[in-house]
Amino acid sequence: MSETESETENKPEPSSIVKFLRSDTILGLLIAAFSVLIAYVNYQTTLIEEKSSEIELSAARILSSANREYLAASQQIASDMRAYDDYFAATDEELADNYYSSLSEALIENMESEDPAREFLFDDIYLEEMYQVSESCFVEADNLFILSNDVGDIADKHQLVMFTFAIGLALTAWASLLPEESSIRLVFVIFSLIVLVLGLILYLPLATSATGFPADTAAIGLTCLK
Repeated sequence: MSETESETENKPEPSSIVKFLRSDTILGLLIAAFSVLIAYVNYQTTLIEEKSSEIELSAARILSSANREYLAASQQIASDMRAYDDYFAATDEELADNYYSSLSEALIENMESEDPAREFLFDDIYLEEMYQVSESCFVEADNLFILSNDVGDIADKHQLVMFTFAIGLALTAWASLLPEESSIRLVFVIFSLIVLVLGLILYLPLATSATGFPADTAAIGLTCLK
């Protein structure tokens, strides 16, 4: 008996676990698992990105509405100032009534107020009332932009999970090219399993992360778009 044949006979038989890890069965299972997970996470990423874009579009529309309301309020304030000057200077009662009817409700309320603290007609309270709608729309738009960024962050995290699974699929593919008895093949399979577990750990917290966001922007209560 030759020395080579003796070493072969004395070489220990690999355990059943090692045989399974080197088998084509585990490779097939890993390839199937990675492929399904990548497709599913990619589908979820697409839905979340669409949701982020939808919310951002609504925020942009509300911001445009807020700007219009702000300009309208500024024009009304300027109109109030002119109309009040004309009303104050009018000597004809009918003409004065016409000027009075053109005043905003906020200014009329201030004129009729008996509160000594509101002696100045165009005070901060008057300005707050005039800009109330535009300010609320600005706040609503800011909140939606923040929400859109939050949803976008969720999509980015899904892409990271998808990238992790893609690495695992690549490792499994490389392992399938090597002979079954190769030690490098075993190493690739082990790393593929580690990557699979890591990807699942990254994904599980995200599985329900997007459920807290509204199914559509109408559920958010977009008062400025109504």
